[in-house]
Amino acid sequence: MRVVITGAGGFVGSALVQRLATSGRLSPDKPEISELVAVDSVVSGEPEGVVIVEGDIRDASVQQRIAEKPCDVIFHLAAVPGGTAARDYDLGWSVNVEATTALFDAVAAQDNQARLVFSSSIGVFGVPLPKDRVDDATLPLPTMSYGAQKLMMEILLADYARRNLIMTA
Repeated sequence: MRVVITGAGGFVGSALVQRLATSGRLSPDKPEISELVAVDSVVSGEPEGVVIVEGDIRDASVQQRIAEKPCDVIFHLAAVPGGTAARDYDLGWSVNVEATTALFDAVAAQDNQARLVFSSSIGVFGVPLPKDRVDDATLPLPTMSYGAQKLMMEILLADYARRNLIMTA
């Protein structure tokens, strides 16, 4: 099983890499991980045996390395978050929308159907957040570019899943 983690240098990504490298499986009932690929602009301190792909997720050579072999599971954690996406709209758009769309397309083009785990954001619900709770009935109303970009990718991923191009978690 080939597992790819984008955003592997971040807080959540590095912890996920560490856990999967240590356990060797996604869960006890899943096959062993044959290749674990950590992707980010800077990846440091990763366990032995992890394939490191350092570079910008927008770069075609990085995207090619991700898709050079079929992926079974992809954790897509790479993003330009809230304040940065608001200050540098072009950067946020190119990473959060264009690079993410390219990744979805690469996964959909594989012969085998891969599972893609996408990290969205509470930002899709905007400010202020609902007072009681956020659940499946809560309408997304982003008030920042980051939330809007994440919502767009949620909708695109749902469409890919509906069309059986990608499995979602």
